Amino acid sequence: MFNRVQQKCNSTANGIITTYATRVATVSLGNIELHNIRASINPYAPDDDVLLGMSFLKELEMVQRGDVLILRQ
Repeated sequence: MFNRVQQKCNSTANGIITTYATRVATVSLGNIELHNIRASINPYAPDDDVLLGMSFLKELEMVQRGDVLILRQ
């Protein structure tokens, strides 16, 4: 089903699930583009939404002003 991935167990609010660790060649968000980002595939996700994790966010500068979050590379 998945190529070059490692099966893992992760704890969620709904219990323990099996996920698959892999790397994403490129992740883009607006004009921000990062390469070779660690990722987890959750086959139980209800739709095509993707969560950005710390493997992506730790590479950015984050500034919160009121209800606005500004991300800079």
